[in-house]
Amino acid sequence: MVVLLTAACGGHKEPSATLLVQLQVTPPAASVPAGLTQQLAATAVYENGHREDVSGQVAWSSTDEAVASVDGRGLVVTIAAGRTQLTATLLGKSAAASLVVTDAVLVSLELVPDRRQVPLGVAVTALLRGRFTDGTVVDLTSRASWSTPLGGLVLVTPGVARGAVKGPARLCARFQGMMASLDIEVTDAVAVALELAVARDLASLPKGARAAVVATADFTDGTRLDVTADVAWSSSAPAVATVEGGRVWGLELGSARLEATYQGQAAALAVTVSPAEVVALSVTPTLAMAPAGDDVPLTALATYSDGSIGDVTDLVTWSALDPRVVQLSNEEHEAGHAWGLVRGAQTVVTAQLPGTGLSATTLVVVGAPSIQSFRIDQYASVASRTAAAGDDIRLSATARFSDDETEDATELLHWESFSPGVALADPEIPGLIHAVAPGKSTIVVTLPGDPLVWMSVEVFVN
Repeated sequence: MVVLLTAACGGHKEPSATLLVQLQVTPPAASVPAGLTQQLAATAVYENGHREDVSGQVAWSSTDEAVASVDGRGLVVTIAAGRTQLTATLLGKSAAASLVVTDAVLVSLELVPDRRQVPLGVAVTALLRGRFTDGTVVDLTSRASWSTPLGGLVLVTPGVARGAVKGPARLCARFQGMMASLDIEVTDAVAVALELAVARDLASLPKGARAAVVATADFTDGTRLDVTADVAWSSSAPAVATVEGGRVWGLELGSARLEATYQGQAAALAVTVSPAEVVALSVTPTLAMAPAGDDVPLTALATYSDGSIGDVTDLVTWSALDPRVVQLSNEEHEAGHAWGLVRGAQTVVTAQLPGTGLSATTLVVVGAPSIQSFRIDQYASVASRTAAAGDDIRLSATARFSDDETEDATELLHWESFSPGVALADPEIPGLIHAVAPGKSTIVVTLPGDPLVWMSVEVFVN
C-alpha cells in the first residue's frame, strides 16, 4: 500500500495516512505547432476525495525528446514535428498525455477585445489568436509579448490592460516577428451605481455549497460593465460565509452580510448558511457523446434537503470505470470534462461527492472524432483551380481530426462562393464549383457550427 504522510507545522500533530488512488494529466491530448509550448497539469486524487495539483512534484518524461521535452513543472517545449507521449509519475502511480507536434507555420495574428471603449480604471481584456498554415487557430495570449505604446493603458497581465489616461490608447501583441494591435478609447466616465446579481437564492445556502455573484457597474457615459474582478469584496462574518472574485462559500451555519465596493459605490446582499444536507446527486447528460480525441462537459447536480439544487461539478470526484476509454478531469476549471480516447467504445462515468457517500453515474460513448483543422487540397495548384466558363472545378479538403488522424472531409464542410456570378458552389455537392463567367471568385470553406475553423481559396474562370 502506498501512503502519503502529512503533518502540520506550528505544533505537534499525529501524521495521517492518505492513499493516493489516481494520478491524472490534463489535457490528455494536444496538438501544437512546433516552436510553441504547452502547459500540462498533474492532479493527485486521494482516497478521501481530496485533489491536489502535484505538477511540480511528479517526475515528468517524454518518450521522444527530439519531438518535445517537458520540464519539472509540466511545461512542454515542442521542438520538431512528430508524436510523443508525456508521462507524470508519483509514488508508483502514473498518467500520460499524447502530444502531436505539427509543422504548421504562423500566418496571421488577430486581437479580439471584449470592448473598445473603457472608463478610467477599468480593464480591457483581449485574446490573441494565431492562425497557422494548417488552418488551426491557437490562443497565443499568454505566449505573446504585450505593450501599450501610447501610454493610455497600463498592462496588468498578458492580454489585460487598465485605462490610465483619458484619450486614445493602443494595445499591441507581438509573436514570432508578427504584431497585432487594437485602438482603445479611454474615457473619464465614473461609476454611479453598483448592482449585485446571484444565480441562486442566498437566503438558504447549504453549508459547503457555493454560489456565483456578478457585480455590474453603471457609468456616467451610459455604459454598463461587469466589474466582478475589480470590486473589493468583504464579509461581515467570514467564518460563516466568504466571498472572493465573485464566488460565495457557505462555511458554517449562520448569517452574514456580503459587500462589494467599487469607485466609491457599494452594494450588499445577505446570505444565510443553512444546515441542509445533500440528499441526492445526479449527472447530466445521462448519455454523453465524446468525440475521439476531444472532450464533452458533464455536470453534477446536488439536491439538498431544503429542496434547493446546486451545481457541485467541481466538488465531486470524477472517475471512469474504464480509464482506457475515457479520461476525466478534476481540475477546477475543467472539472467534469470527459475526454474520449477510444473511438466506438463506451464506459460508465461516476461522480462521487466526498463525505456524503453519494454518487451518480452517466454513460459516455466515444464517437467519431471532430475536425480540428483542414486544408484545401488544391490550394497550392492554380491549374487545378482554373476552368473555362461552363465547366466544373472539383475541390476537396483533407482534415485533421481530434484523434490526430487525417481523412477526406469534403462532404463535412460548407462551401460558398463570394462571387456566384463568376463561380457557383453547388448547394448539393460539397466541393463542386460551376464556372459561370470569366473572372476570379473566392471560395470560403467553413466547418458548420464552428466559425473559427475556415479557409478560403481563389478559383479562376477563363
